[in-house]
Amino acid sequence: MTGLRQLFLWLFLSTAATGHAASIAAAWNPSPGDNVGGYFLYVGTSSGQYDFKINVAGDTQFTVVGLPTAARYYFAVTAYNFQRAESGFSNEASAYVPFVADPLGTEVVEFYEPFLDHYFITADAQEMIFAESGAAGWWRRTGRTFRSGGTVPVCRFHGNLRIDPTTGVPYGPMTYYYSSDIGNCNFLNQILDPNTKSMVFDRFDFYTTPAVEQTCPAFLSPVYRAYNNGFALGFDSNHRYSTDRAAILEVVERGWIDEGIRFCAPS
Repeated sequence: MTGLRQLFLWLFLSTAATGHAASIAAAWNPSPGDNVGGYFLYVGTSSGQYDFKINVAGDTQFTVVGLPTAARYYFAVTAYNFQRAESGFSNEASAYVPFVADPLGTEVVEFYEPFLDHYFITADAQEMIFAESGAAGWWRRTGRTFRSGGTVPVCRFHGNLRIDPTTGVPYGPMTYYYSSDIGNCNFLNQILDPNTKSMVFDRFDFYTTPAVEQTCPAFLSPVYRAYNNGFALGFDSNHRYSTDRAAILEVVERGWIDEGIRFCAPS
């Protein structure tokens, strides 16, 4: 696929309001031609080696939120056509993020929406305020939290918000999904289809230590995950993440699937 070499990528660096992470905004000029299906934004910590890729669909700008500090990040972009053939890389751009302490004790707070029977977690204080405002439904704190901390950022996805012209509502699913597995995150970005039900990368939400074979070191607390099996049952999928085993068993008793330990939080 040709055309991407004519693109130019540039970056804007800002420190996120949370005080322990950074945001980097990337933008590029559109690829020429009428067979451009979308773009992948690649991110890495070594020049020419990109660990993470973000499917931004047809957008020509994206802000990567929640990057760990004290690191230099390298970015490049590719275009893909409607058959998913991918071009070569654009020029590479980089930005250094100075160290900002991630205060041990930053809380990841759980919310619940009773009408949806959905759970949501966030470490962002502004999101907590918005959730409790009622602007997005009847979200309320459950009283359960766990702590952010570790060397791996957790990627967060939300359901596809593009409107399905056949129904007049977003494709969905109307949920959030969290993973500390970079392979899993890249897979979801690879299979994103903006014209159907898909998961869209949102941000890096907090930091953690990945579980190894569903096991955490003794000095860390396991974070369990349960799944409502919504895809198979014909309604919006949702997951619950908690260090409280009893909370997981409570939804399992209501028919959710126990998916075991997914990552490890500071005790």
